[in-house]
Amino acid sequence: MQIAYTKHSEGQLLERNISKSTVEKALVQPDETIVKSNGQIIAHKLLFLGKTRFLLRVFYSEEFDTKRVLTAYLTTKIDKYYRKGLK
Repeated sequence: MQIAYTKHSEGQLLERNISKSTVEKALVQPDETIVKSNGQIIAHKLLFLGKTRFLLRVFYSEEFDTKRVLTAYLTTKIDKYYRKGLK
């Protein structure tokens, strides 16, 4: 599997201070994956930064053996997005 980043996603990662290695962990071992009706896929990864729990949401598309990252962000609104329930 290869991982590619759009220019938009690279800019968003820099702006939001999210490392590519953190995104790649979410893509390789997501806690949850959601497929949207438009074909986009969202990988969720629960993280602790300090004492605060965050949900990393990585939006991507799959093209052959490549996952193309469209955008990613961290949120504390875990109950709103995480469908499995809290671990």
